[in-house]
Amino acid sequence: MLAAALCAPALAAAPRPALADAAVASGRVDVDGDGDLDDVHVEASGTIVARIDGKAGDAFDRLEVAGAATGATFAAARLGAGPRLLVQLDVTTPEGVRVKHAVLLRFERGVLFGEWQGPVGPVGRDGDHAVTVAFEDGELYRYEVRPGIDRCDGQPARLFAQAWTGKEFRAVRLQPAVDPAAPTVTATAQAPAVAPSTSAVWRAAWASTQAGATDASQLTRPRELDDGDAATVWTENRGKDGRGEFITFRATKAGARLAGFRLLGGDARGAKELAASNRPRRLGVVTRTAAWWIEVPEASGAAALQPVWAMLPEPVATDCVTVVLGEVWPGKATKGGKRDVTAIAELVALADVDLAEGGGDRALVDDVIAGGLAADTATKQLARRGAAAARAIEAALADGARGLDPAARQRLLRALG
Repeated sequence: MLAAALCAPALAAAPRPALADAAVASGRVDVDGDGDLDDVHVEASGTIVARIDGKAGDAFDRLEVAGAATGATFAAARLGAGPRLLVQLDVTTPEGVRVKHAVLLRFERGVLFGEWQGPVGPVGRDGDHAVTVAFEDGELYRYEVRPGIDRCDGQPARLFAQAWTGKEFRAVRLQPAVDPAAPTVTATAQAPAVAPSTSAVWRAAWASTQAGATDASQLTRPRELDDGDAATVWTENRGKDGRGEFITFRATKAGARLAGFRLLGGDARGAKELAASNRPRRLGVVTRTAAWWIEVPEASGAAALQPVWAMLPEPVATDCVTVVLGEVWPGKATKGGKRDVTAIAELVALADVDLAEGGGDRALVDDVIAGGLAADTATKQLARRGAAAARAIEAALADGARGLDPAARQRLLRALG
């Protein structure tokens, strides 16, 4: 639970000492770590003042941002052996721009020492993502959030997470946050009767990290995961083997039912690249209401360059599914102190219609024939499916048993065009 909850007002028998008239925000948190709540306030100048046990304390006035403070929130926690105070200020700059600025203070021998400060809240010209700093589980974390990049189970999507070391923030591995008691599915090399390399229904929408991205604004759709091409590879970009990173898939067809996954782990561009990369060993799968684990057996040689299949016990109706990296098979690159790199050549979410006779393209063609809004969506999907979609449309046009009416035939011809 976030320790930011510590900034909530608390009941206390002792009267609160009067604060300065210049205070723009005040709160009660345990600044000195003795278990009792202390008074803190922020003045318009940005000066942070602490009063310990109702007595005069210390003030910190060395902010690295210019402007007038208009508000603040407070949180406190013990990091390592000492108490820390986190103050997040609302500041209006001399140019009239509203920004947020966080300050981490260490209280020692009656003095507030500044350990770190920096911008938080919306970042960039468009404010398309935001930086969050918070105490969690005895640590101070800094991470990013971006609207639309989320987990289907509602768990927080912490992007580019870092932990405070006492001197700086460094990249940290997060826990998968998937129910450890969720049922397990074992991936196998045995392909289903209909074994598509791509899905007509599901698409990889977002990954929490990818090669070349240094912040949340640079994340793009990880097309390399479900393009059917083993030569295009997704790699994590965190230097911590990728555990806890996630990939979210969205359904492009109403009434979608998730049936399983096709996986080709590691850098499958060649045997040398494969041996040098970490490969998924355990994956968490979560929807809005359910969860599973996928166990991926170890493989070597030519077998490691072939996909495996993980089928759910029964297809599940959902429009969103997130896959979380839980454990990895280490590659040679992890030995001798070298940097971990986890790679996935292909990870394809499969719908039940993808595995049915005729595959997902036939299901899309049926939507076009049926007409309505579903036909418009299916037409756009078929346009992205290439030659396989064209063959499915041509087969429907040539199938006299379908008894197509003129309007349905016209829709198919438009889709083929």
